[in-house]
Amino acid sequence: MKHLLATLVVLFAACGDDSGSDPYIPPDPPTDAADVVAKLEAIPGVTATIEPTETAGYSYIVVHFTQPVDHANPEGATFQQLASLLYRSGTAPVVVQTSGYWDYYLDRTVELTRLLSANQISIEHRFFGESRPEPADWSKLTIRQMADDQHAIIAALRSVFPGKVVTTGGSKGGMTAVYHRRFYPDDVDGSVPYVAPLSFAAPDVRYAAFLDTLGPAACRQALRDVATNMLSQRRAAMLDRAQTESLQDGLQYTRIQIGPAVEGSIAGIEWAFWQYVGIDGCDGVPPVTATDDEMWAFLQAVAPVSDNSDASVAQFDAYYYQAYAQLGYPDGGATYLDSFLMYG
Repeated sequence: MKHLLATLVVLFAACGDDSGSDPYIPPDPPTDAADVVAKLEAIPGVTATIEPTETAGYSYIVVHFTQPVDHANPEGATFQQLASLLYRSGTAPVVVQTSGYWDYYLDRTVELTRLLSANQISIEHRFFGESRPEPADWSKLTIRQMADDQHAIIAALRSVFPGKVVTTGGSKGGMTAVYHRRFYPDDVDGSVPYVAPLSFAAPDVRYAAFLDTLGPAACRQALRDVATNMLSQRRAAMLDRAQTESLQDGLQYTRIQIGPAVEGSIAGIEWAFWQYVGIDGCDGVPPVTATDDEMWAFLQAVAPVSDNSDASVAQFDAYYYQAYAQLGYPDGGATYLDSFLMYG
């Protein structure tokens, strides 16, 4: 309904008498961003810096919060947690969001922020990006510790922004919003998690059955045929191209060897296709008569082997720890490939 209302507002505004009307002019950024920085830096353990942005109507403030590595031991070791504040107005609501990973949103607004004409703070998840304690005590990477991080940041923001506060996030960010609300139900005025999975095991076998319901049956079969063909007939060709790419791009495969990396990418084709491509890409699934280069191009577009390189694994190692230790993770199915797997 909010999407519909927002669309209607835009349509009605655009469909009025446009004879001689001026084009849309974005609002000017606020003029009191320096005052907000001063208020933030008056909070113990907070530093803030105004940075340039092209996001119309906002000032962009990079904020660091000093957080305990262990909130149960606030006098112990600390680390700096990054957050990106998009400031619009001192009276606007605040959308608190996280990707669940590093802060790749920076000065980009999320949907809820746009719908509410809100301020936005994007919090980097602990142990990701630059928000990792040194040395890293992995036992302190828990949903409760991150909920404590958010609680501390929201409490600090309420001393600056008196309006409503709403949490949000998509996928793992949505999970993070749910977990925060579980531990601190009274922290915020609302929560809008997007596509937030709740896994019951590591792996959770419920996902595999769901894969069997996605898309047209012919598309599912085409994906399975491609993956089966790659492992049974073209493993050497795919490995050769992955090795060439590794040399050309300087990719390292010491954490996951390149052979298992190729196999893992092929085994993940069906899952990755439905997660990142979807039904509109069904016509692009190559037939098993395609050339090796066409098969490689499809693999790289859907489930790149380079996603298993050392650099990519390092970006997500905190997620892998969480998935095994606490969050659970999906069973990707693909049992039809079991007889072709070399590495398990």
